[in-house]
This record gives sequence, C-alpha cells and structure tokens, in this order.
Amino acid sequence: MISLMIALLIYSFVPSVFASSSTALGSENGLSPPEISADSAVAGLIANCSSMIGYSAYNWYGTQTTASNVYTAAAGNGAPYASGVPHSTTFYIGNGGITTYYSVQPPFAFNQYFILDNNGGSVYDNDIWGYTASQETNFAFLWSCEQGDEIGGTNWYSYIPPATLAYGMPHAWLHTTSLSSDGYAYPDASNLCFVGFNGSAPWLTDSWSYAGDIQDFLLVFYRKGLLGGYSVNNALNYAAENVWGTPFLSCWLRTGYTTGEGPGNMMVYGDGNIQLKPVNPLFAMKTLVNGWFYMPNSTQPVQFVKVEEWFTNSKAEGDQEGTSVVGYRFQFPDGYVDLGDLIALTHAYNSHEGGPKWNYQEDILPDRSVDLGDLTVLANNYNAHGSWYSTNIGSLSIKFHFADNSNQTAYPDSNGFVAVPWNCTDWTVYNQGTPVGAFLTFWG
Repeated sequence: MISLMIALLIYSFVPSVFASSSTALGSENGLSPPEISADSAVAGLIANCSSMIGYSAYNWYGTQTTASNVYTAAAGNGAPYASGVPHSTTFYIGNGGITTYYSVQPPFAFNQYFILDNNGGSVYDNDIWGYTASQETNFAFLWSCEQGDEIGGTNWYSYIPPATLAYGMPHAWLHTTSLSSDGYAYPDASNLCFVGFNGSAPWLTDSWSYAGDIQDFLLVFYRKGLLGGYSVNNALNYAAENVWGTPFLSCWLRTGYTTGEGPGNMMVYGDGNIQLKPVNPLFAMKTLVNGWFYMPNSTQPVQFVKVEEWFTNSKAEGDQEGTSVVGYRFQFPDGYVDLGDLIALTHAYNSHEGGPKWNYQEDILPDRSVDLGDLTVLANNYNAHGSWYSTNIGSLSIKFHFADNSNQTAYPDSNGFVAVPWNCTDWTVYNQGTPVGAFLTFWG
C-alpha cells in the first residue's frame, strides 16, 4: 500500500531562483587601442563564463563603467542570493591611484585609493565602502595600480564636523579589515577574497618580457575558476603553471617585477580557498533534539551549513517534509508527523549514504542508513503536530568536532550561514549552551 502511495505521490519542487551577479568593469580612459582590445576580450570571457554557470552576468566594460555602476557592482549588482548568501564577483581593469589625506589623529597622513570610471573620474574606496555593508560581494579582482597596497581601515578626517573616511580597496569592497594579509599561503575562513596589486600593475599588452602572456593568465584563471569550479588559489596556481610553467608561489606576479611605471606584485587578501562558482542549496537534514549530526560524505562539496529553524520538543522528531519553499528543491518540515513523512521515509527505506535512494532528511536517527531505527522514531511521534520551530537564530551556535577530539565553535551570520571546516567529522547545534534540534540545509 505504501509503495503504491509513493508511486502516486507528486512532489512539488520549486525551481531554484537564487541569482548572484558577476560584473566585469573596465575604464578605457587613456588606453591604447591594443590594450582596449585585450581588456575587452577578458571582460567578455568573464561575462560569458559567468552566464554559463548561472550568474546574472554583466559586461559593463567601457562606456558602462560609470561610478554608479561601480557602486552597483560593489553592492552585489542588485541580484544577491535571495537567502542572503554572499556570492557576487567583480573584475575591474583600468587606471588607478592614490590621494594622500591628512588626519587629526595618528597616523596624520593616510592614503585614499581610487580607480577611474570611463570618463576619467575617480571612484574612491570610501565611496565604494558605503555600498558594501551587506557583504554580498565576496570576490573582487582589481587589475589596477596600487589597489592592493594595504587592507585598509577607518581614520578620522576631521572633528568639526565629525567625519571619518574608510580607506583601502580590500576594506572597501569586502567591508571588513579582518582579512588574512596573505590569503594564498594562509587563507582565512572569511569566505571573502580580494586580489589586487601592491604598487604597479602590468598592462595586458606591456612591451616587456611577459607581453601577451599576461592576458592568457587572466583568461585561464577565469576559465578554471568559473567553468572548472577551482578555488581562487587553485585557479591562480593552474594559470601560472599553464602559462609560465611555474607554480603561482614562485611566478613573477607573486614574487615581484618592475614595469615602466615601477615595481609591483600581486596580492591575495582574505580567503583564497573560496570558489568562484555560485553556491546553491544541495540537500537538508534535521537533527534530533540533541542537536547532533555527522558530516555528510557528499560527492558535492559542502561549503556552508545554514540553520533554517530549531526546536526543543521531541515530538517534532519524525517531521521531515511537507512544506515547499521557494528556491529549494526539497521540502521543509511542516509541523506535522503524518502520512507524508511516512511516505518519504518509505521511499528511502533500506538505503545507505551515497546510494540511489539516499535522502539525508530521512536519516532521522543519524547513522548513515535509513532503517527500522528511523521508522521507530517516526512511529513514536506519529500524528503529533504543533508550532515547534523557531527561526530566531540570534543565540545559536554550532560546535564542529574533529577526529583529534578538538572542537571549533562557530556562530551563524544573520541569515543562518556557517562555513563548514573541511576536516570536521560531525557537529552539534546549541542555543545558549544547551543542545537543540535543528533543521539544516547544506550549500555548495
């Protein structure tokens, strides 16, 4: 009877509507025709590859590189993930520079950094910073002089009237100063990454020994990062080895060079381990009231876990499905332990993690198999219903556990997201130090 009901059951999946943006910008101001051609080709490839993998892609190279569009790109270009996952990317190529400001407190002189719009107007770090508070953009690559000189910060500009200035392009685009100063060798877990140049940036058509190869480096980097799913670091390394036959760590961009405009080198700030492909919800699971679940051995790499809702009433155990939510290809618990949950569990019955019928949501008693133990939990709570779930995540934490018996506590951001340590074995969800049940979604 159950098998027949499964055959007749129609699951109503809502297509994913998550959309993040990828924007290519570039100023043609003061450039030669060959440089414009090379820069334009890179911007076009970035837009095309971004579109192919699901970004809302914008190629604003040239006349559309206005100050207003730079600010739009910094804010996520109007197309952040509906769920709040920050994953918009921006590439800019063109001229940039520094203006020195004087402060009323130490350090009494500090630099403001700018890039040019297509009309030659200066777009300053402080102005960009005003558009990035939501941190929807998590990767910015500025191919322009001086934009990677320092992470930056905030300094008093005057006391009367009170005024502060944010400075530093990494700080401006990513809206934080808590970034690794070497995100290639020592990536942090911020899920934010900035690539720029300390000192001079080489033009793609510079007339010195690496002329021509520089454009190839960028094209390979973005093909591997976008289409290949490589991390920023791995894409940098692949591009350096492909073009110059040497790892990124020892290639001239990293170690330093001198152009006609002076010395320089490429800087990676923050988390070089982030991927350029946009993330999507992969699957879900729900803990028991003890808050514990194992790390899935998924063929799809998991970057984030998101706490959707939590509960303390054990009667909610067994309530796995029933509510369709826009943007997710699977269902959420609906507050009823009923026939729908039984049918879903029966469909996955006798399956094991990685098998063709596997569904993490049906592993109610978490042991990597759907069997009598899971059916027993559901049966013990059958016909129970209630308003069990809370979406107030402000006091929650997740303690990740590792094979060496160490632990790491993380706190969900305002949207419920936590970056998953790659080598954790399992975790427990807490509310103010007390384990609680939780419905979690996995993203990658």
